Amino acid sequence: GYPIPYQNLHRKPRRVLVLGAGSGNDVVVALENGAEHVDAVEIDPVIMKMGGTIHPDRPYLSPRVRLINDDARAFLRNTPEKYDLIIFGTLDSMTQLSALSNVRLDNFVYTVDCIRSAREHLTPDGGIALYFMVGSRDIHEKLIALLIDVFNDAPSVILGSHELFNEIFLDGPAWKSLQTPMQRALSPEALHSVASSIDVPTDDWPYLYLQSRSISPFYWSVAIAFSIFAILMIAIFAPEMRSVEKVDFEMFLFGVAFLLLETKLVTQMSLVWGTTWITSAVVFAAILLMILIGTIAMQYVSIPYPLAAAALAVTLLITYLTPTSALLVRSVPARLALSIVYAGAPVLFASICFALRFKTRIDSNIAFGWNLAGAVVGGLLEILAVVFGLRALSLIALIAYLASFLAMRRGAAEVSPSPAR
Repeated sequence: GYPIPYQNLHRKPRRVLVLGAGSGNDVVVALENGAEHVDAVEIDPVIMKMGGTIHPDRPYLSPRVRLINDDARAFLRNTPEKYDLIIFGTLDSMTQLSALSNVRLDNFVYTVDCIRSAREHLTPDGGIALYFMVGSRDIHEKLIALLIDVFNDAPSVILGSHELFNEIFLDGPAWKSLQTPMQRALSPEALHSVASSIDVPTDDWPYLYLQSRSISPFYWSVAIAFSIFAILMIAIFAPEMRSVEKVDFEMFLFGVAFLLLETKLVTQMSLVWGTTWITSAVVFAAILLMILIGTIAMQYVSIPYPLAAAALAVTLLITYLTPTSALLVRSVPARLALSIVYAGAPVLFASICFALRFKTRIDSNIAFGWNLAGAVVGGLLEILAVVFGLRALSLIALIAYLASFLAMRRGAAEVSPSPAR
């Protein structure tokens, strides 16, 4: 199936970009079909090495090939090059991760924003070819709607079982000759009407494999099972937390909010820096470092709680209102600085608020226990992203923090002495 796009191109492509090059099969076909230069982008260095050592055609040793170990979105963001043909290889990881996962290797590849970015790197007569193992009618329709949204043209779809993929989607100026009379008769308005009736994946809602913006019965069953398990563990191993009077709503809500905030930031930083293990390690390290700095700072600097709480609310609103695209600058130092401010500011003030309130607790074990219980609930509430989008997690976290502030005021009112008469 790999030669099909070249057979329908009716000319030799001068420059080809392969996203998800794997061990090099796509690259071999590009070279055989006359490509003068091929940029092969692959995220896995081990698979890349296989292409250069044990692949029978040794495609990555060709002087016409430039091998790039990078995330597809990161490469599209940073390269200035233009291509006659952009191949989206079999990038989908649907056999490895749940469709409900917030961080999938392919989450930000099959989105309107990614395809639009690829379109910007096409030559005036270039085209995109997208291979996919389509398992349901819903995914077929989503991919068509996705391409319509970007190109204002219905893609040509070529069906056939090729082991790793069973559909090839072709779109862009290069494939105009393949359009059927019915496709040519469709107006842009009619095409957008089709696309608007489908939940098309975006960087804020990158869930190609979900039918709609709703929580599946499977997740509800998992959430209920985890909740029951957590309650049983508290009942068995933390008897001091059983009493209703011992419920620390403030610490509980801190746990809920922070897990939501962390998930949102880690997911969006994956878009900014690429979905690699190094990126994840750096992001988690930065978050933990901010928590540590905030906690240590409270031992030496006296920050009024109302000021820290107000700063936390403001920074959460800023992260909600700031689109992730604002961080996608080409300069690495500038992008790093923006990322630190974007992700670090709310985490820093969240840790300060937590430290200020935690040190007022008489029984730190119970307080920390309720904080962990809240973290479990926050982890389960992450699924709300499939309904409201990833950015909305900032607002949900803000609501949880505001509720914790109210819980603090209510607790303070309950223990304050009555005024003398």
